[in-house]
Amino acid sequence: MVGAGPVGLAAATELTARGIRIAVVDRARTATLATGGSTAHVLAIDYALRPVLTAMGAAHVVPGWFTLDQDITVRADGTVALAAPTAEALGEITDRFSAVLRERTALQERTAVLAPSA
Repeated sequence: MVGAGPVGLAAATELTARGIRIAVVDRARTATLATGGSTAHVLAIDYALRPVLTAMGAAHVVPGWFTLDQDITVRADGTVALAAPTAEALGEITDRFSAVLRERTALQERTAVLAPSA
């Protein structure tokens, strides 16, 4: 299967659930945190991408937060302003994600102490 976008990953999830072995190939090396597009993309991300990430061992997967373009303003100087509900939700999500990263770093540090390199 080619394409690791939201719809491609939704298709991969369904095929895998049906016992079909697949390989997902995409030009990009990393996942994006934001996408545009249709409501199909929104549904694919919220209902299909989360199980894919969980199956891949993601330590922390939050429910999707979707906002309209009217809630995002690009100022003349290039900075971005978000509507209050969107800014609050994004702040909560990034705080939770940062906490998971801190916990993981602490675990890795403890593990390194228990099993020093040879």
